[in-house]
Amino acid sequence: MHCLQLPPVGPPRRDRLPNGTPIWLVTRYPDVRQALVDGRYKRSLLFAPDAPRLSDNPNLGSNQDSMFHKDGAEHHRLRRVFQRSFTPRYLLGGPAMGLPASGPA
Repeated sequence: MHCLQLPPVGPPRRDRLPNGTPIWLVTRYPDVRQALVDGRYKRSLLFAPDAPRLSDNPNLGSNQDSMFHKDGAEHHRLRRVFQRSFTPRYLLGGPAMGLPASGPA
């Protein structure tokens, strides 16, 4: 990932994935945020029978049952299950895990 060539930041524009699939590339924070909260864009549409393939290689994005591909209430339900496990306190082994605040021995 550290060698990943990122596209320049700019307005939404047409582009192509490495496998040739046409996409809209959105790079500016306000544009990305707007797309993420717009109810017309649903992750489930990535797996519609006529949807183009995003990658020729299986990867995390290939699993339609992943929480990354859940929309709305189902995504929020799964996120609530996992979010406590990723708080700084939990990751450092603090009281949330039943350990002393100084962390694991």
